[in-house]
Amino acid sequence: MSLSHEIVQAIRQRQKRGLPEEIREKVILHICDTIAISLASYKGAPIALKSIAGLSIGVKGGTGRVIGSEHRLPPAYAAFANTALAHALDYDDINDLARIHPFPNPFL
Repeated sequence: MSLSHEIVQAIRQRQKRGLPEEIREKVILHICDTIAISLASYKGAPIALKSIAGLSIGVKGGTGRVIGSEHRLPPAYAAFANTALAHALDYDDINDLARIHPFPNPFL
């Protein structure tokens, strides 16, 4: 059995057991946090809006929705736009020297 197959099997077995309540609560907390940060970013983070405007050049419509707006983009573009929003005001792992938020970390 390949490693990929073993990983898929392990995930399927875990899905059948469900999430422990503690993990489920954390997942809900992190989803709510991401949505709230994204909504705040759409209203108050010009850098996120500039990123979305830049990636949207020449793109018309789509099925993916940008959080906090009626703006729709192709799914991959919407995912990128929503990621920009989710990170624009999120400082959970900021590097003080570089003043950047290098990566998403849902486990903090």
